[in-house]
Amino acid sequence: AVGLLAAFLSGYYALALGLTARWTPAGRWRLLALVPACVQARALDAGGPAALLGRPDLWLLAFGLLGVLGTLYLHTQSLSGLAILPAAVCGLLATAVLNVNNVRDIETDRVAGKRTLAVVIGKGPTQAEYALLLAFAYAVPFGLAAASAVGGHPGGLAVLLPLLTLPLARPLLATVRGFSAPRQL
Repeated sequence: AVGLLAAFLSGYYALALGLTARWTPAGRWRLLALVPACVQARALDAGGPAALLGRPDLWLLAFGLLGVLGTLYLHTQSLSGLAILPAAVCGLLATAVLNVNNVRDIETDRVAGKRTLAVVIGKGPTQAEYALLLAFAYAVPFGLAAASAVGGHPGGLAVLLPLLTLPLARPLLATVRGFSAPRQL
């Protein structure tokens, strides 16, 4: 109950900050319709029906898309298909963080009756999911660079800069693959 209350309060706090940061003209009020959906999604992620289905990570992926694309639309009054790629990276990496939490808590979640994806599919597949989430996140800069080269989109080789963090991801992947006790994560 406390977690659900915190989810709702944090959602509405973010709404208040967003409104004070930039009062939206009449055409942008439709973005406010997304706020209740995001608050509800967060509540589901906190242990509601989505957790019972083992898929709260989908909500987190959606948060990346909604957050980045919503911000782009708020500031430019337009959306670009190319913007889906960096938006997806935000969702993929946020989902990877949730994945680490879930793989660490498989046994305690199982005992508590939570049906996270990690509980449903098990430790090995959840570790593989983590690797895939990172792989897709690190593949996106190549897609952006290709789009920049072919279509003349802005960014050029600068879109490859996130790949400089790849050496930092390798030990994280090794830790998630090789942990034997939850406290190692």
